This record gives sequence, structure tokens and C-alpha cells, in this order.
Amino acid sequence: MANECDPPDQPCILVIDDDADLVAFLFSILVDERLSIVAASDGQQALDLLEHGLRPHLILIDLMLPRVSGFDVLHHIRTDSSLRSIPRIVITGASQRAAIVADAIFEKPFDHAELLAAIHRLVGVAGPKKAASSSLTGSQPRR
Repeated sequence: MANECDPPDQPCILVIDDDADLVAFLFSILVDERLSIVAASDGQQALDLLEHGLRPHLILIDLMLPRVSGFDVLHHIRTDSSLRSIPRIVITGASQRAAIVADAIFEKPFDHAELLAAIHRLVGVAGPKKAASSSLTGSQPRR
């Protein structure tokens, strides 16, 4: 696990998920989009990275995580003044959508083109290299 974005001149995404296959898939599509990735396999690892100064441009987070849940990580981010402005996208299989506070929510399985469009919209960089739908069906902002 890297604890800083590399290369530092590209937008950085913190991916928090304990599913190694999903993290590998996200890594492959995000690198293709010229984005840096830092991964954490559980909520405590993510909190440690943030506590030690990691400031990603966006956080992709699962809710069902070992040690510290994604709900608790999201709560920490919202209540920390140095973190609350970081956009958050939840990727989850959980059905508790009403309790989720994030900029976008994607239920597994998700359309990766829609996810990339949301990432580019929230990070404020040019759109995905591949044609992507601009519709974010099922991923409405929640604040």
C-alpha cells in the first residue's frame, strides 16, 4: 500500500475496499484515465492514511469494511474540517441508501463508464477517455 499519490502531478483517488479483485479492476480503469491511486483494504487503514496527511482529490469507498466500517469512515470525513471538502463516492452492495452521505452512490454491480463520468465530474478534470454516459442513474448526490 502506498501512503502518497504517485505520480503527484495527477489527481489522486483513495480507494477503500477489502475486495482485492475490485481494487485491481478499479486500479486498471483509473490508471487508464491518468489518475493516481492509493488503496486501503479496511477502514482503519484509510483513517491512518488520512491522519498522516494523505489528501486525495476523491475517495471511493465501500461500506462493508473490516475493522472500521465505511459508514464510520464517512462520518469521520464529514466531521473533520480538513477532510470534509473531499468528494466521496460510495460503491456498495448495502441497501441502506438513506443513511449514506456521499456525492454519488453506486450499487454493485455498477457501470464503470458511469463511475468514471462521476469521478471526472467530481475531480474536475476532462471526461473519461472512453465514451461514457453522462447520466448517473442510481447515483444521486446525498448530503
